[in-house]
Amino acid sequence: KLALFLFLIIGLINFQACGTSKSSSEGLEGELPKEVEDLLNSVDVTWKPSDNQPVEIPGQLKRNFEYYKHFDSALDSTKNPNSNYYLDSLLARFDRLEISEEECIYLLIGATDLEGYRDERLIGLADEVFSLVANKGNEQEIMTKSDSLLSIFPLSIAGFYGKFEVYTSADSEDSRPYYGKMAKLFSAAQGTGKVGETKRPYVVLGDDFIWGYTKLHAAGAGYKFIESTHDEYGNKVYHYRVLGNSDYFILPKK
Repeated sequence: KLALFLFLIIGLINFQACGTSKSSSEGLEGELPKEVEDLLNSVDVTWKPSDNQPVEIPGQLKRNFEYYKHFDSALDSTKNPNSNYYLDSLLARFDRLEISEEECIYLLIGATDLEGYRDERLIGLADEVFSLVANKGNEQEIMTKSDSLLSIFPLSIAGFYGKFEVYTSADSEDSRPYYGKMAKLFSAAQGTGKVGETKRPYVVLGDDFIWGYTKLHAAGAGYKFIESTHDEYGNKVYHYRVLGNSDYFILPKK
């Protein structure tokens, strides 16, 4: 589809334009953690929106966000009812897809303070949704489990993806908001980091988020997992290689 083609080409051009910094970790090899490997191997991607789907152009926001410098102050802003970035307001605007990329970055950060972000059921439910989609399982079961994910954590990529797949298979326009929400979150995540810099990782909200970013948002870029570690604060950091560079993803501590 033309919209998907443009989406991927623009994304790849943006990745290549980000720079060619080399990491000292270049050349390291590693095995995927089991939970990540399960996610990556369980799904046949059918990311095929119609020509009428909105096309997100990633990376429009200036890349001046630095996780270790700005995360805490940004999180504080999302807790302040008088702030333009108050989390409840951001969630409402996101649900209507009336949210800017900058606001969506604050949404990513604020969401790490939601109780559901720490819920241990998320990984298991995400695995089940991906497995059901891959094996063309019962669509009502996919919807039920996707709804469960989103009721626990309203920014669950697996939840959005499950509903997107069911509606897409039915050729329903109801797939559009789920596509739009995933695209906005992936684009915002790309605005939080910088290629090749360990001190400027991309903020993600779970293993399913990384799967969506590397397999949907950047499909065709050739992301290769290298290793996962923890930083000095206990945050989980994933190292990937893509287009000859390193990308680092940070999963804020739960």
